[in-house]
Amino acid sequence: MLQGYAGESNNLGGAHDAVNAAAARRGGGTHRIGVARASSYNRHRCAVTVRDRTFHLSAAFPLPTSRVLGPADYRTMAWKNGGGRTTEIAAGPAGADLGTFAWRASIAEVERDGPFSAFPDVDRTLVLLAGNGMRLAGPDGVLDLRAPMDVATFAGETAIDCALVDGPTRDFNLMVRRDRARGTLEVVRAAERTFDGAHALLCYAATGSIRCAIDGGAPIVLARDHALLVAGTAAREVAVRAFAPEDCALVCRIEAIDARTTA
Repeated sequence: MLQGYAGESNNLGGAHDAVNAAAARRGGGTHRIGVARASSYNRHRCAVTVRDRTFHLSAAFPLPTSRVLGPADYRTMAWKNGGGRTTEIAAGPAGADLGTFAWRASIAEVERDGPFSAFPDVDRTLVLLAGNGMRLAGPDGVLDLRAPMDVATFAGETAIDCALVDGPTRDFNLMVRRDRARGTLEVVRAAERTFDGAHALLCYAATGSIRCAIDGGAPIVLARDHALLVAGTAAREVAVRAFAPEDCALVCRIEAIDARTTA
């Protein structure tokens, strides 16, 4: 089921009703999509891959790691269906590819109409960043994304056809494999927001400049198209604020439900 909104938050997996219905028709159980807030640090080793670098967090030294990422750290690859290119900002666990990630954040440049790649058992959130919009057509209807920061959520196994409204678009994608992790995506504007720590937290400066602070520490300023990746933050807080009303940050929180997510 396609779902869209122009609001400030999304519990990843907005298409879970359709997934549950499909599972019921098959005689199976339902998929519970939600946020699992950590009450203690996960004892499993945490590792996140960015480009060719791996950031580890061992059980013997459970301190958080953080890094500011820029376009030079991202990696570009073909879409899964070969119909375009995607720029990966970060993904986990270490060494994961398009078939094995537990979570993945990326940017796509969409230059022509066509189908989206199929990602079975993955919940997707798409945010329009730039362009005149796109129309997403699925089995349950049509959803128009026209303004920057409009959001669509859908199950990765759903057949989605994309038609551009008037020229190319640029969009942000968060994908979470539902049997290994839970995720949320929130749009942050001028008002400061504070986020609980998670196994991984990614703040992406979609427009303008963004200020972040970890546990009240010194401000970390992100220029446009840069990101802050914080891993191993189960007991910490990250404050996020845009410098101007027109500036926007996208904040993704990932909670592991499977040891393989952070192994």
